[in-house]
Amino acid sequence: VDGVNTKGLFDGLEISKLPGDYIAKHQGQYPVIFLSFKDFKVGNYPFALKICADLVQRAYRTHQALLDIETPGWSALEKARFKHYLTDPLEENEVIDSLRALSEFLFKHYKKRVYILIDEYDTPLNHAFSNYGPELFNPLAEFLKHFLSAAMKDSSFVEKGVMTGILRISKDSMLSGLNNVKIYTALEDTRYDDSFGFTQPDLIRLFEDQGLSHDEPLVQDWYNGYQINGVTLYNPWSIMNCLSEKGRLKPYWVLSGDDKLLKELIQSSPE
Repeated sequence: VDGVNTKGLFDGLEISKLPGDYIAKHQGQYPVIFLSFKDFKVGNYPFALKICADLVQRAYRTHQALLDIETPGWSALEKARFKHYLTDPLEENEVIDSLRALSEFLFKHYKKRVYILIDEYDTPLNHAFSNYGPELFNPLAEFLKHFLSAAMKDSSFVEKGVMTGILRISKDSMLSGLNNVKIYTALEDTRYDDSFGFTQPDLIRLFEDQGLSHDEPLVQDWYNGYQINGVTLYNPWSIMNCLSEKGRLKPYWVLSGDDKLLKELIQSSPE
């Protein structure tokens, strides 16, 4: 990846202990499209289209080396289409279709269905709702619904799409254009109880590995913000920052992002 050999990347981690030579079987074996919406924060709809087009074209650049490879599944016309999506200004309908088109290009080259990974998919809507209200939120939600639907619904080119975020988006809004959607949340899926933060044994091992002593009740007072189905969890961002500061206790989490929407929802909820 970017000229760096990734062999051994997972050595020593739990995934490397899975039976059946799991890492060798799956690592680097599939075409992947990755988008991060973490900076997708806009104040108007035209700029939203531009930002999304920029993100997609960045994904195209990740795979632009395919233009220099002879691909039996690509015609001259398809190479021209790839170049268009890669470099030219895109109209709204082209932005909506761009992710689907990229998955088709990759499928035809690799003869394998594509994985689509979208991180912080809820950031655009969170920002729009918190700062601009329905005037921006509604058209943006409609656009993203069509964008995601075109890419992943009933697509013979896509193996699976995975979207991660902090807000639970209803299936009848932005995700209504998709089928076979499975939503995993911290509170509803017991199989992932210990997957959304550091557990108590994790905490002890982390401090020991860094050669740091700690006052466990004090660390718990600061960073034990939640329990999931009875499992005590610590905020990973706070703990890692605490370790990097040699164990200094500070409110790292509240400095990491915008909590305006959370405050509004708490204030407007029924007692």
